Amino acid sequence: AVVLFHLQQFADAVTSCDKALALQPTDPEAWLFRGSALQRLGRYKEAYAAFDKATGRQPQSLWQWLVGLVTPGAKASEPHWVKL
Repeated sequence: AVVLFHLQQFADAVTSCDKALALQPTDPEAWLFRGSALQRLGRYKEAYAAFDKATGRQPQSLWQWLVGLVTPGAKASEPHWVKL
């Protein structure tokens, strides 16, 4: 999923994350990358849910959720950000 994300193959990255999460549904990094890929695809509600699951799995790592909001290219999703 990480390689696919960096190759900008975001739909394939989501599929890869889904496969990883089927094996280990509590993996916060898989949820984080899933959320980031969904964000790049413009699927903001699903991305938010994935970021929420990432932080729920590892609450001390709020930065993971925030990383999803500031990844390169995230400016396009700014209108969909949730005010904290």
